[in-house]
Amino acid sequence: MTEEASKKYLVVGGSGFIGRHVCQKLTEQGAEVYILSRSKENALKKLNPFWRNALSQCHWVNQLDPSMCFDGVINLSGKSLADGLWTKSLKNEIYQSRIGISQMLNHYFENCDFKPKILINASGISIYGKYKKNGEEEIISDRLENHFSQNLCVDWEQEALKAEKYGIRVCLLRLGVVIGDGGYLKRLKWPLKCGLNIQLGEDHHTFQWIHMDDVVGSIMLMLKIESMKGPVNMVAPEVINLKDLSLIYRYHFKTKINFRLSDHVVRFLFGAMGRELLLTNYVVQPNKLCENKYNFKCLEFKRNFS
Repeated sequence: MTEEASKKYLVVGGSGFIGRHVCQKLTEQGAEVYILSRSKENALKKLNPFWRNALSQCHWVNQLDPSMCFDGVINLSGKSLADGLWTKSLKNEIYQSRIGISQMLNHYFENCDFKPKILINASGISIYGKYKKNGEEEIISDRLENHFSQNLCVDWEQEALKAEKYGIRVCLLRLGVVIGDGGYLKRLKWPLKCGLNIQLGEDHHTFQWIHMDDVVGSIMLMLKIESMKGPVNMVAPEVINLKDLSLIYRYHFKTKINFRLSDHVVRFLFGAMGRELLLTNYVVQPNKLCENKYNFKCLEFKRNFS
């Protein structure tokens, strides 16, 4: 019997890429899981019959009844930043799918009869802006000019941290690129399997990643260790550059066509999205996870293909 047995958790975005794995792990540990999803119809398609029983009968966060009690809330909601070029309307959708939902959660926290002990809220290493050369996991309130993804993360974290005034411990997941059975790798595998390996940006740009198993394992650690709070860098200790990344793809997929697009071309093709998400030089480390003795399951990116 684990510490999570008999506990009750609300997972917002529980039918998504990360959410499904988190719900699976919590259930394996004996917890009662309650799922909210932006689209109930899409959630029913993604969830197996067992998980459909856990899908909330209320449609969204603003319909949560104050009498509903949870030991913890895990907020993984949010429209993907890589769903298309950042038009004004798409930016608004992305913003509301994060900050708007956190505002609804805070309204629920204010009025609920029993306050959760913990809120685990997604964020991203985009909060560090264009460059980050140390691993300090501090609260960031400064907003960079003309940097949508950084401003988004700042606003999201600040909204999530408001839950602290209700006595709720808040952990912020500053996620790198999550590697698993979907997401980033799913987008790449088709061209790679067809022999096409395109490096988007100059060799020196960094690629900070974390395996899905370590995302889930880190969340379980946060639920367990009550001293963990605030920002947590959710990245593997290994930092690789785009050149090494391209070589890994070339070796594993035996690609025949290998070439690189310059920074200028990436900016031209993808606009602000390319500049902010692809042409980065982050060097952040998972200090809090290491300080709390987290044992990473995947330490080398190339192991994802072994």
